[in-house]
Amino acid sequence: MYYENLQPRLQALFGERVTVGAGSLRVGDKSFPVVDDVIILGEIGAQERAKKRVIESFGREWRHFPGRKAEHVKEFEDYFDLIDLCSLNGKTCADFGCGMGRWSQILLEKAAVDSLVAVDYSDAIFVARDNLRQHRNVIFIKADLETLSLPPNSFDFSFCLGVLHHIPGGIETAARNIARCSRKHLCYLYYDFEDRGRVFRAVFKLADGIRLIVSPIKLEPARRVLSHVLTILAYYPFIAVSALAGKMGLSRARIPLNYYVGYGYERIRQDAYDRFFTPVEYRFSKRQINETFRRLYSEVIVSDNPPFWHFLCY
Repeated sequence: MYYENLQPRLQALFGERVTVGAGSLRVGDKSFPVVDDVIILGEIGAQERAKKRVIESFGREWRHFPGRKAEHVKEFEDYFDLIDLCSLNGKTCADFGCGMGRWSQILLEKAAVDSLVAVDYSDAIFVARDNLRQHRNVIFIKADLETLSLPPNSFDFSFCLGVLHHIPGGIETAARNIARCSRKHLCYLYYDFEDRGRVFRAVFKLADGIRLIVSPIKLEPARRVLSHVLTILAYYPFIAVSALAGKMGLSRARIPLNYYVGYGYERIRQDAYDRFFTPVEYRFSKRQINETFRRLYSEVIVSDNPPFWHFLCY
């Protein structure tokens, strides 16, 4: 059984005696099912309709885009610009809202972490299990970040990239749960275009209006066709203008979607799928980030580099 050699880490993680069984994990007097090495701590309730829509949407996304792209390595380096990866050697880490496990996969290649816990509430956790099958020091948990309760300081380092801003009820509860169990935390939240002009904001409002129209679509073939249409019509014109500006020696910093210059078609399409089919999306200013996370951590360092805003808390 996969978790036999990880039993000491599981006991430290849950703070209780753990017994590994065939298809189950007993923690104290509670028993949790284990499916394909994924520990099921909770399933979405039928009454949680808004959250259910979000969870199902991301589960569909990562089943459709299960593989890591070359561009993900560059993105990882951009997200982790505030982290000395060597400092994570021998540490316990967690990936909250891991999706298909791309950031965990790259971290495990770049740092000799002691163990890593991958958590997701959607069925993407099973995609992450497949992608991380070569690693024997990963614990896979299907759980809701708003109800997840782990012992204080369970992790030396955790990260949650592009997840909290999709929680229907807001970020506070999940952020508090993460802060309780993490000594140091790296987070990414969509920014609210606080330093952008009217044209940039108008483009976003138009895109957000399209998102509100297409996100309720559940039929997967329709989603896939629309993801191609949106990639070509909504992404490529701005990317082309950004590329041209760069070749002319002009700044492209204020052109929407300039981050994707040089990206491959499928990586851009995955982002279009992610951005337009999510039913819930909140955005944050740097001030809001500082106000929220300084209540949970002593220090909050917001990177001045894209993607905006990613920040380190400890």
